[in-house]
Amino acid sequence: MKQRGFTDTIRKIATALLAASVIYLLPALARPAALRHPQLWILLAAAVVISIFQPAYKPIDGSTPERDRGTAAQIVWSVYLTQLAGMLEAIFFRYPESFRWDVVTTVALIIMLAGLSLRVWAVLTLGRFFTWFITVYDDHQVIRTGPFRFIRHPAYGGALLLFVGTLLFLHAWIGAALSLVFQLFAYVRRIRYEEAMMVERLGERYIVYTREVDALVPLLW
Repeated sequence: MKQRGFTDTIRKIATALLAASVIYLLPALARPAALRHPQLWILLAAAVVISIFQPAYKPIDGSTPERDRGTAAQIVWSVYLTQLAGMLEAIFFRYPESFRWDVVTTVALIIMLAGLSLRVWAVLTLGRFFTWFITVYDDHQVIRTGPFRFIRHPAYGGALLLFVGTLLFLHAWIGAALSLVFQLFAYVRRIRYEEAMMVERLGERYIVYTREVDALVPLLW
């Protein structure tokens, strides 16, 4: 069991490093001076941390169960493609202003850290109930502790803050807007299918929870 856990961790780190290198470091090679800026290495570190605290996954996975409706793949590619678009914007259209450290950079870093912390908190709170594909176990419970007291899907909310924040961090305004739109669409679709399954399997317990706690944005939805 320990060996499998270690192998999964190495696989997750390797996947994160490969994806982050393609998305952040490869475009930066077009402007080698960008490699001297701390922003790039902060983004790389964030990618590794968020990958450690989630199930191992494959960006292209032929074993996706039908119940997932392709939502896991939609989420990961929404992140990958909008992050890449934002990085290309930062390198080819906004450089060197995109790597200037100013008030926006600092605020964006705070947003990133808040999103990352919320995501990790949610994952640790859910424990084995946190899965890559939509899954409801036979002994599934309605978790109402930790961040689940405030929103029903804090892991999605945290990822949304993190990945929009990374593009604000690079002053990539178009990329940040695209990230917000495409991620929201992906998460709303995921929540729709996930909650339908939760209601089917958990019944009134989950229905009451949906009435008492907002889905993604407190006081709004």
